[in-house]
Order: sequence, then structure tokens, then C-alpha cells
Amino acid sequence: MSKRSAVWSDFKEMKDAYGVMKIACIHCKKMYTKSKTVATTQLHWHLQSCANYLKVKADKPKDGLLQTQLAFGSSSVDLTAYPSLYVGKFNMEKMKESVAHWIMMHEHPFSIVEEDGFNLMQKRRMPEWRGRTRNT
Repeated sequence: MSKRSAVWSDFKEMKDAYGVMKIACIHCKKMYTKSKTVATTQLHWHLQSCANYLKVKADKPKDGLLQTQLAFGSSSVDLTAYPSLYVGKFNMEKMKESVAHWIMMHEHPFSIVEEDGFNLMQKRRMPEWRGRTRNT
């Protein structure tokens, strides 16, 4: 009978010192006695608690691929309609206007300007940023 379960890639068959067939986890070397009808459920359960297997699994990228670049989907916003960033003087009025435009454009609640994360992001980008409230 062929081994169709994916679990078999983490186990190997071997004989113990007495010649009895065993199944050993390749990650932690835990042994299981092999029977004529080996159920893979027990082997699956073992892998769910095998610290060595879980570490290997966590370190391994999914599908063998490691993402090295960000890929942004196509944008429906025409970026040419907005002026480029430039090195210049900070203008709080323009920032307030830009935030208001962003809120309307993406239908965010006005209260978003009171959130700590929003103000932290703005403060890190522009040290001159003063937190706003939805009323200002």
C-alpha cells in the first residue's frame, strides 16, 4: 500500500535493536511501533506538538517562496493629479486640508484623527504635527 499522506515526509521507517519495525519522527526521533494498518492520525497529532517540527515549519516560508519585494495592486487614484512631494516649509493648513481630503476620499470616520495610531504616524512623519480633533 502506498503512503499517500503528507505526514510521511516527516517520518521514516526503521528497525529497532530487536528487529521490530518502528516509525521515527525525523525531527525529534520519537519512535512509534509500526502495525499492519498504520493510522496517520497519531502521526499528525505528534507533529502538532513536536517542538522541533514546529520550529522548522515556522522558519520555512510558505510554498518555498520568500517575499523580498512589496507588490501594490493597481490604484484607481490618478497620482498625477496631486503635486509631488518636495522639500520645503511645513504648512499646517495644507496638512489639515490633506487629512480632510483623505477622510472624505476613503470614507473614514472623522474620529480617526483622534486615534493614537494616526497621530503617532503623523508626528513621526512631521515633528511639527499637532494632534487634531474631529471638531478642528
